[in-house]
Amino acid sequence: MKNEKYRLDVKKSSLRSLVKAHEHLVAGLLHASTAVLREVETISPVSDIREFIRQAQVPWQAHEPMVPTLHGNALLATELKTFEKMPQPKLSRALSSLSIRTATIAPTDDSNNKTAALQDKVLAAEAEKEDSFGHSDLQKNFN
Repeated sequence: MKNEKYRLDVKKSSLRSLVKAHEHLVAGLLHASTAVLREVETISPVSDIREFIRQAQVPWQAHEPMVPTLHGNALLATELKTFEKMPQPKLSRALSSLSIRTATIAPTDDSNNKTAALQDKVLAAEAEKEDSFGHSDLQKNFN
């Protein structure tokens, strides 16, 4: 009987120590979470972003212009300088054949509007045919 009572007392004391350890753990976590919460509440996103930008910025310094060395070839240097001075063409879409043809046809005073309308239809059909003409069809045509 004494052994049973002793075992029960040991179990009780171990359970008490386990409960105390658990309470201590909960109290520590509660203290840590309140400290973190206080720290988070003091953070200002605007000032933190400003400070981050200020620290990450590299101060502006004037750089010396870079001049490439062209292997001492004077002819190449002059050609490059003349090329740089030439106005560069703007990339634009090429004129379609319809717009070229209509630009070259002089306006006439035909009283017959049917022939003019027919010519417009023929030119429009040719332009559509050229627009739908693929690369492979073009190669077949010229090979």
